[in-house]
Amino acid sequence: MNKALGLIEVIGLTQAIVAADEAVKSASVNILGIEKVTGGIVTVKIIGDVSAVTAAVESSKSMIEHSGNLRSVHVISRLHEEVFSIVEEINPKNMIFKNQLVKDDKESKILDKIETQELEIETLVTKSDIETENNKEDIKTQRIQVEHLNIEKEIEQIENLEVIDKKEDKEIFISEKNEEANILSKLNREELLKMTVKELRRLALTLKPAKTSNKIKYLKKEELIALLLKLSREERSN
Repeated sequence: MNKALGLIEVIGLTQAIVAADEAVKSASVNILGIEKVTGGIVTVKIIGDVSAVTAAVESSKSMIEHSGNLRSVHVISRLHEEVFSIVEEINPKNMIFKNQLVKDDKESKILDKIETQELEIETLVTKSDIETENNKEDIKTQRIQVEHLNIEKEIEQIENLEVIDKKEDKEIFISEKNEEANILSKLNREELLKMTVKELRRLALTLKPAKTSNKIKYLKKEELIALLLKLSREERSN
C-alpha cells in the first residue's frame, strides 16, 4: 500500500477534535476516525500520502503540545495490508480506510499494467530498431558487393580494351611496315629524278624516321635520291 497512517493520541475528546481539524486543514489527508480508549485517551487516525500525513501530524502536534494534553504521535509509512485487519478490528464500521485500500490496490494494478505495456512497447521499439539497423547493414553490404562487381567488370573491360589496342597497334605496325617495304621495293632512280626535293624529303622522313628532320632538311636532291636508293637496296636484301 502506498498510503501512510498517522496516529495522534491526546487526552480528551475536545483536544482530539482540535487535532483532527488541524490535520485536515494543514495537509491533504483523510480522517479515518477518532477512537476512544480508556481514561479519557483518544486517538485520531488520518490517512494520505506520506509527506501529507507527516505534515498533518506535525501540525496537530504543535497545536496540542502547548496544552499539555498530547500523549504521542506516530506516522506509519506505506501501511501494510496486514495492519488493515487490525484497524478493522478496532473499528469495523470504518469504511473510509477499506475503500482507500481498494482504491490503492486498483491504482497499483493499473500502474503495473501500464508499466508492463510500456515495457512491451519499449521491447518492440528496440526490436524494430535492431531490425532496421540489420536491414541497413544488409543494404550496405549489398551495395559494396555491387560496387565490387562493377569495379571487376570495369577492370575486365579495360583489360580487354588493352588487348584489343595492342592487337590493333601490332596490326597497324605490320601494315605500315608492309606499306613501307612495298614503297621501297618500287623505288628506282628514274622515278626519283621526277620528284621534287620537297617530295623526296617527305618520302625520306616517312621511310627513315631515325633520320632527324634537321638532317634530312639540308640534304640535296642527289643526296636524298642516294639515301632512298640505299634504303630500297637494304629492303630488297632483307
